Amino acid sequence: MKKFFISISFVFLSLFLLNCGGGGGGGGSSSTNKYTTEYNNQPGLAMIGASTANDAGYTGSGVKVAVVDTGIENFHPEFGGISINGNSYVSGVSYLNDVHGHGTHVAGIIAANRDGQGMRGVAYGVTTLHSYRIGADNGTISLTDSVWDSIQDQSVSDSIDFSNNSWGSSTIEIDEINSTWISNNIPNTAAGYKTAVSNDVVFVWAAGNNSDNQPSYQAGLPDVVDDIESGWIAVMALDNNKKETYYTQRCGDAAAWCVAAPGGGDNQSSDGIYSLKTPGANVATREYTRKSGTSMAAPHVTGMLALIKDRFSSSLTNQQVRTRLLNGATYSGLVTYGGTSASSLSTSQKEAIFGQGLINWGNSVAQIGSLNYPTSNNFYEGNNQNVDNNKIALPNNLYNNISDQISNLDIMAFDSFDGADFTVKGNKIFDTDKKKKVKKFGYSEEENNKSHTVINGFNKNINYTVSNNIDIAQQKNWNTKNNFLNYFSVSSGSYSNLEYLPHNSSFSYFVQYPNNENRFNSYSTGFNYNKGLYDKRLNILLNYTDHKNLITDYSFIKKNNSFSDVKIYDYGLIYRHNKHTELFFRQNKEYISAENNSNYNFSIDAGYVQSDIYGLEYKKNNMLLSTGFYRPNHFKGSEFTFLTPSGRSSNGEISWKEQTLYVDNDLSFSPYISIKNKLPTILPQFKDNYLTLNLRQSPYDNSLIDSGEILFTLKF
Repeated sequence: MKKFFISISFVFLSLFLLNCGGGGGGGGSSSTNKYTTEYNNQPGLAMIGASTANDAGYTGSGVKVAVVDTGIENFHPEFGGISINGNSYVSGVSYLNDVHGHGTHVAGIIAANRDGQGMRGVAYGVTTLHSYRIGADNGTISLTDSVWDSIQDQSVSDSIDFSNNSWGSSTIEIDEINSTWISNNIPNTAAGYKTAVSNDVVFVWAAGNNSDNQPSYQAGLPDVVDDIESGWIAVMALDNNKKETYYTQRCGDAAAWCVAAPGGGDNQSSDGIYSLKTPGANVATREYTRKSGTSMAAPHVTGMLALIKDRFSSSLTNQQVRTRLLNGATYSGLVTYGGTSASSLSTSQKEAIFGQGLINWGNSVAQIGSLNYPTSNNFYEGNNQNVDNNKIALPNNLYNNISDQISNLDIMAFDSFDGADFTVKGNKIFDTDKKKKVKKFGYSEEENNKSHTVINGFNKNINYTVSNNIDIAQQKNWNTKNNFLNYFSVSSGSYSNLEYLPHNSSFSYFVQYPNNENRFNSYSTGFNYNKGLYDKRLNILLNYTDHKNLITDYSFIKKNNSFSDVKIYDYGLIYRHNKHTELFFRQNKEYISAENNSNYNFSIDAGYVQSDIYGLEYKKNNMLLSTGFYRPNHFKGSEFTFLTPSGRSSNGEISWKEQTLYVDNDLSFSPYISIKNKLPTILPQFKDNYLTLNLRQSPYDNSLIDSGEILFTLKF
């Protein structure tokens, strides 16, 4: 292979543009499948998986790329719509247009338009290129230390994300210099690179075309200059078959920050990378050519960095993007120039030749660590929830009503490896697959009657009741009737009830306070009404409860004491068919006040909870049978909101978006049966023994049993 070197004066150094000669020209043709043809004209795109990125909508949009080269020919039609800015660092030359052609070819690999003609760039969505021209019209480069340093200053001023450098020394490799050499030759440049890297600029370097085991000193500079490795990438070249080219310099001492990329084959006239040719004379003609070299490999990497940056624009720094690119590189399919498969080499041998391997889009944007859900407003603060190991439990009171919708939501979480954002379905984050259950079978006589005192203090028609079981406010008058309806339940506290007993009726007013830290701010008031008709064979029952500042739990991740005002309407009737049998109907509606949503708390902004039961209760001797049809509490016409991540800044600050769920359940009635039978007393010390059977169908899936249990109670 004939090599084409350009001699450049720089103090005592010789630099070169890292490409091999010119090559055949020609233009791409349009066809019915013009975009496929355009894509296939540049086989390097397929080697790195560019189409997968582009099909997913990532094109490098919004990313700032600098091309440090011989300029960029902005008259080429492939740069239509792209703004080309920059500076010339060539003495006596102020224009940025590329006469030589090297920079235009490189820039085309990065960002040539996807227009159905010729070829297209890896990151064709880049809309601004910064051209830092260092090559004269004939390709020679002359840089002093101070001028070279000023390029880094400009990179920082222009907020460059990625800087492509397809040039370097043709005579000095990284193993031939040390820190003293840096101090004697390029101290300002080294300091400038440190500053630029500290400002998150990433520099991509061609390794060189001398067929050696070490890259140029520029590509390997972090080996002798501290604090710049995090912003450095060196690139060696492969041909179109993933084989090491003859011309490429290997990664050598730069292996930790070096990768492989398509650079074109050794016969560049037929196998070179197909990209743009400078038309010359400022003529907007569509011309193309083939070139091979690590100069062509480097812009594949720069373009890939732009794609990854586009994918993770809201969450990763440029240097984190670089780390992902290195981490995603692969040795799969790589072959040395001598024909040895990379799979046959030791790790150190692979790294010395190919560095970290061939860049790969799919690997670089895949989840690396565990998937984490933030528990605070900053990803780097607090204990994030590892949802790969433990999914987040939904609030028990809401689970049956929202789990299906949550399961299908698109929700963002973050990779523990670097905080990269990933949008997944809600069932990846929340536990939406647990068995749907309703409350256990209802109150027993013992629970209903325990721990209360009745004071007849006024007259025979007035009772004053004090109790430690405040649930009896709603349960009052229902006695042993089965109840697994209520959404809200407060089981401990103080209950005071003033009851008036006119003929065949009961009217009571009650006040209750829960036993918790909010007991002095939370209270409930209400009334119960029971009217007996037809010689008390038919009883009409009505309960109204107004909860103020009731502590409720709509939270996930961490416990949150949220407060709700709730109005409960509980009503129904009991018909005594005979002394053993009663029929009953009961309906419960609970209207809930608005809640303030958050990143760990659901808000219930509208609607109500409803539950229903139609039942029969049969009592005889020592046996109690209850059976019927029920619908457990379910939300009707309700609106839930909560906050999920919509992205994060590079410093970890989470941004949030509101998710809204609309719930209007229409559950079917499901059968239930409960049998409780007192067993004979065998020994005096063992009495009040019961055998209980409970069974009911799931209202959410009628093919399933929601609850089945056999209980044996032995009291002594």
